[in-house]
Amino acid sequence: MIYRLFYSSVGEVQAHDTALLKHLAKKFNLTYSAFGTQVSEEGVPASGTLTLSAAFQAGLEPAPITPTGTDAAPYQLLSGTIKATYNAHRSIKDTDSIIVAPSIMSGNTDTRFYWKLSPHIFRYNHHNAPGKNPLSGVHTVNECTLMFLC
Repeated sequence: MIYRLFYSSVGEVQAHDTALLKHLAKKFNLTYSAFGTQVSEEGVPASGTLTLSAAFQAGLEPAPITPTGTDAAPYQLLSGTIKATYNAHRSIKDTDSIIVAPSIMSGNTDTRFYWKLSPHIFRYNHHNAPGKNPLSGVHTVNECTLMFLC
């Protein structure tokens, strides 16, 4: 199983975390249960207990992927509008002077209320080009530059 930070299902994350701690439970002779399931052998004397559970809620599945291909009219409209606005403001004639690219938001807290309404949910996040102003990022640190270094 490949663990994918932002788009793994709740089940995939739980399976990954369960497997990650299994060897520690065995090494330290702990009775181990994860997300309501007994992982270690029942009835065997143990030195302690390890319980893995959700801290607050059952978990939130990843947001559906918004269509962005050439046949996805809403995305093409948004992308074209961003390009046209950017170019008009700077008197640029080149239609490909900027690139509008889909991305992922890790928070995913508000969009869950709109998933059933439309597959076309856009999360806009604008970044200035790296290197223009090192203090122009979201939290006064140019996080866009840091993102490209990863």
